[in-house]
Amino acid sequence: METLNYYRDLKKQPECFREHRQQATKIPEQIRAISDQPIILTGIATSLSAWKGAYTLLSMQKFQLPVLKNTGDLLEYCFPIQKDMRPLFVMSRSGNSAEIVRLMKEIQPGRIVAGITEEKDSALGGRANLLLQYTADEQAFQNTSSFTLSQMYALAVMIGLGYKPSKPLEQLLNILADQAEDFCSIQNEDEKLKDIFSETNTILIDGQGILTGVAEQYALDFQETRTAGISVVGGIMRHGVIELTEKADVATIMLIPDDYAAERRFRLAGELCRQGKKVIILTDSQPQKDINGYILKIPSVPVELKTIFFTLGMQKLFGIYLSVKDDLPQQPALVGKVTREE
Repeated sequence: METLNYYRDLKKQPECFREHRQQATKIPEQIRAISDQPIILTGIATSLSAWKGAYTLLSMQKFQLPVLKNTGDLLEYCFPIQKDMRPLFVMSRSGNSAEIVRLMKEIQPGRIVAGITEEKDSALGGRANLLLQYTADEQAFQNTSSFTLSQMYALAVMIGLGYKPSKPLEQLLNILADQAEDFCSIQNEDEKLKDIFSETNTILIDGQGILTGVAEQYALDFQETRTAGISVVGGIMRHGVIELTEKADVATIMLIPDDYAAERRFRLAGELCRQGKKVIILTDSQPQKDINGYILKIPSVPVELKTIFFTLGMQKLFGIYLSVKDDLPQQPALVGKVTREE
């Protein structure tokens, strides 16, 4: 039942994008109205990962950037929270995770808070001066729309902070909904992929740049099924972590967008394949001919949408993994949708 719910959530995402695009197009102007001074972006786990793709795009255009901080570090290892009056942009699906609740209690009453959350009555929703609410309506435990809608809103926030998109936001969101409709409807039930997953107990997810957050999020999702999911970010695969591919039960998922780094990434993928390693590639580029791993093609979309479409690709892979490993728990025993209490 849980796997069926997961696929229902996955296929419902294009509808979610359409339902939220009008609200998302208003976000840049709302952000400009409160962001005339340095700001802090924060979240934990999935929410922090959702910030990262759009934040990387902003960093490629602007020299002076907002601060992006894990909420736990913001509370414990940053300028004293009681003295800081910089506007806070806080993302949290529940709005009630332990770190977010504590943050809302400890900041000054007059501090501006923009909250991105599904729960308007949460600690975050109740404190936010600007509430950017979405409705994911997921039935399975795993994140689908809650993550992609967070990525969509993060992009809108970055445009409000000065990112200049390749197309107007409204046009980008129309492309998102239309292309996602086609991509989510395609069944990827390749027997080669099922064979890879049937022999796999550890998964390395290699991504960098705009896809760093995607790699980190899906390592977390695999971990919640008690699979050893490890994000390999910042291009460090050629260091110690590559030794893990020597283990027979390890598969490597490589996220390779069509950009200036693609050629180097494909060379690494080819080396792993020639060594007989289990390799799965998600790409919107044209792979080199000598790569014999499993390849899942991602639609070619504007750069602002790549993080969402690579996320949809990872969600497809994750669903197939769940169906192959039907003896794995699909809901953690030790945590719930809301992060553990302190």
